[in-house]
Amino acid sequence: QLWALSLVCVSVSGGLWAFLKYNINDRYKVFMGDSGSLFLSFVLVSCSIYVMDKTSLTYHKPMASGIMALIALPLIDALRVFAGRIKKGKSPFFADKSHIHHVLLTIEAKHKKVSIMLLGMSIMTMTTALILAYFYSMVVVIFWVVMVFSLIMYIVSMIDGMHKHRAILAKQETTS
Repeated sequence: QLWALSLVCVSVSGGLWAFLKYNINDRYKVFMGDSGSLFLSFVLVSCSIYVMDKTSLTYHKPMASGIMALIALPLIDALRVFAGRIKKGKSPFFADKSHIHHVLLTIEAKHKKVSIMLLGMSIMTMTTALILAYFYSMVVVIFWVVMVFSLIMYIVSMIDGMHKHRAILAKQETTS
């Protein structure tokens, strides 16, 4: 059964590389949509649970740390967006441009740069979580991953707020 799981993972990885190829290019943009992202989340979590179930206890802590770091950025971003929408009195499923990649794009960053930044953050966090897993308990690793991504989200939100404030001031200066 491991070959079937490997086939699924390789197929999904190939599809994601195709998305990355087109989304790094400034001329082309391919959007996945809700159904595609939900399907990918389901596959990722299912494969993670299966691997964790079949892995020996020796590798549980590093494996769990890597999986947690892999899903941390999208999970924390989704929770932040849902909380912001509920705070504004809107449905958590209301479409808007408050996800981290949209915010980074409004800060005058190019699409390619945003994709590379998010990929770099995920790789850096996963590497650090794997290293920490060998020396500390899972509580420390979870705390570190959540704190780093929460800090990143807070900084991005502050920068976005400053850009919106500057745009309002510029608009007021031109009207007066």
